[in-house]
Amino acid sequence: MQKKFIEEAENQCVIAIMKDCNTAKDETRETNPKTGSVLDMLDMAFGQDTAANTTYKGVAKCSGGDIFKPETGRVIAGQKASHKYHKSMAKQYNRYIAMLEDTVTVLEQLRNIHIKKSLNIEENLKKYS
Repeated sequence: MQKKFIEEAENQCVIAIMKDCNTAKDETRETNPKTGSVLDMLDMAFGQDTAANTTYKGVAKCSGGDIFKPETGRVIAGQKASHKYHKSMAKQYNRYIAMLEDTVTVLEQLRNIHIKKSLNIEENLKKYS
C-alpha cells in the first residue's frame, strides 16, 4: 500500500490517497493461503468477485476560522482514507461470510439427508441379523 499526501495551502486542505491497498482476498491469502483459495472458489461458485476498490481518498479541509496546519491535515486526511479502507474491507468480509453461511446451510442439509438414509439402511439391515 502506498500513502501519498497532497497539500493545497491555497485551498487550505490536505488530501490523502492510499493506493494499491489489499483486498480481503489479498489479505487472507497472505495470512492463510488455504483460506485465500477458498475465497477464490466462493467467488467462482457465486459468479462474482468481491474484490473492491484498492484506492481510498481522505480530505481534510479547514473550516471558517481554522488555521491551516499541514501536519494536522495529514493526520486527519490519512485517518479518513484509512477509515474508508477498513469499512470496505469489513464489507468484503461480510460478503464472504454470507456466501459461506449459504454454503454451510446447503452442506448441512445434504449431510442430514445422508445421515437419515444411513440410519434407515441400518434399520433395514437389522432385519437380517
